[in-house]
Amino acid sequence: MTLKIFISNKNIDENILLETLQHKKILCNVTKYKSIIFNKTKNTYEIEPGFKIEPFNINHKGIIALWDALRVNLKIHCLYIKSFNYEGCITRLPEYLNYCKKNNIEPLTCSEYEEA
Repeated sequence: MTLKIFISNKNIDENILLETLQHKKILCNVTKYKSIIFNKTKNTYEIEPGFKIEPFNINHKGIIALWDALRVNLKIHCLYIKSFNYEGCITRLPEYLNYCKKNNIEPLTCSEYEEA
């Protein structure tokens, strides 16, 4: 099963992203792209830089550990993922919600750009 991770944020630092992936020993392809997002606060459409990450071999536990590292290091609100029979923000991934419940952690909410 192929996992695709999408991150976009106007303040994203490519070096921090790559160093985090390297530190977590994630074998992957990383591709730059641009996203058009809707900023609900400003009621405008904006262009954001982004990255598509395609890990070669990662499970649910690995993606949650990667999310913990990326959200802290990159100060992001969401990883958009496609895989594990799921497509959407990681904060709504059932395995993430189960992880939070099991560890008595308050789950993070979706990005300010995502509709509730």
